[in-house]
Amino acid sequence: MIAGMVREEYEAAGISFDAAGRRVGRLEESLTILRSLLAGRKTTFAGDHYRIDGLTVFPRPARRPRIVVGAGSGRMLGIAARHADTVGILPRALPEGRRS
Repeated sequence: MIAGMVREEYEAAGISFDAAGRRVGRLEESLTILRSLLAGRKTTFAGDHYRIDGLTVFPRPARRPRIVVGAGSGRMLGIAARHADTVGILPRALPEGRRS
């Protein structure tokens, strides 16, 4: 999953290319929901982007897939720390002074 930095990818998927903060917020909510569903929990969630009431995954996966988040900004690194099994560091997303 990625919050997305390439407008053309959003256009190809038919999704609006919102401001970065909104895309990141939407990603964090989706990760929260996904982790709950993949853990086999009945999921209820109400956020700024998604509302789910009692959703379950059937059949539950035999083994939960690993979640990988690509991140460079402080906010994205925090989200990755909370939700991902693996973090891919994206140097081009890092602030100028932190790219070495």
